[in-house]
Amino acid sequence: MPVRFGGPDEDAEEFVATPTRQFSFPEITSGLPDDSKEADERAAERTLRDLGTHVKDAQVVVAKAQGLAENHSP
Repeated sequence: MPVRFGGPDEDAEEFVATPTRQFSFPEITSGLPDDSKEADERAAERTLRDLGTHVKDAQVVVAKAQGLAENHSP
């Protein structure tokens, strides 16, 4: 879907013809639809949250294991 840029400048006192050119979709974007970029960003955020949860869970296990070792030492 071509997008056109150019045309009359609303602030100009007199109309000056501006050449128009058609830009292709990949020229004006990364080539990926916005939904794809946003989905990738959301997936990366989910992965980081999941990893953070795993780290917290591991810290709890280590803290409990250290507490058990301290309570059962002779």
